[in-house]
Amino acid sequence: MDENRTLQFIEAYKAAKLLRDANHTDYCNTIKINDALERVANEFNIGVSAVKIKIKNLRFYFPKERQKSLNRKSGSGADETNVSSRFAYAPHSFLLRIVRRLEEQRTVNKNTKIRRTPISLHLHK
Repeated sequence: MDENRTLQFIEAYKAAKLLRDANHTDYCNTIKINDALERVANEFNIGVSAVKIKIKNLRFYFPKERQKSLNRKSGSGADETNVSSRFAYAPHSFLLRIVRRLEEQRTVNKNTKIRRTPISLHLHK
């Protein structure tokens, strides 16, 4: 896909909210999800499996680019961070809420370690 078609695809994905928003009432409705995937596939004359792959790539691409931007400092200013210059980064910003939620879940999982207490092997006679 060229850049223009990619941006159009991102907009189509953004418009199909039930494909990405876990709070959407139809998020778990596989029939409606398949209908939405088919609409996007028909709009771009590609198969549903190609739509799924492109969505997966978009969801993989944005967090990686965001992390690079957060880690990269601009000039001598330690408070300023660079924003990715890749053409599709800004249109992905609607995924930021999803990325932040996933980051929060990882932080909670990392900080909530299961504490194991040693088992006492003392035998009483």
